Amino acid sequence: MVTDCLIRTATLDDEDALREMRAAAGWAAEFVARALEEMASGARIVCVAEVDGRPVGSVQVLWNSDDPEMADGHRVAHLSDLVVHADYRGRGIARQLAEHVENLARARGYGVMTLDVKQSAPETQRRYERWGYQYYRQSISTWGNWLNGMRKTLLAPH
Repeated sequence: MVTDCLIRTATLDDEDALREMRAAAGWAAEFVARALEEMASGARIVCVAEVDGRPVGSVQVLWNSDDPEMADGHRVAHLSDLVVHADYRGRGIARQLAEHVENLARARGYGVMTLDVKQSAPETQRRYERWGYQYYRQSISTWGNWLNGMRKTLLAPH
């Protein structure tokens, strides 16, 4: 079952909902404020998925990074922090969020989208593979998790 959702750019009014979604996923909720600041500076975009006016998911795209294989500011962008509220999983919302930021990157002329997935989450990696992402490297995160880097070539829209 696919649930249609409205995907829009996050605003400061979304901060509490974004913090709750991150915390529920086991991620640092404090990062939301920094992400919204970086969005204001143009370094990233934070997007929100809404169902019936309620924020139920989010994703970010980072345009530039200290690691140019991840995001280089002109050709390679990085999909990050994809999360969907537990009550709304399995409805295609994550895929819609990913496609949305892929389209944003494509519209800016980016040809590659990257992401990282924990090695301890093979089911998540398989989902990204179904979406067209391929493994290209292994790294360790600043919080000590082994990550599989994945990337996808963004083709021109039809």
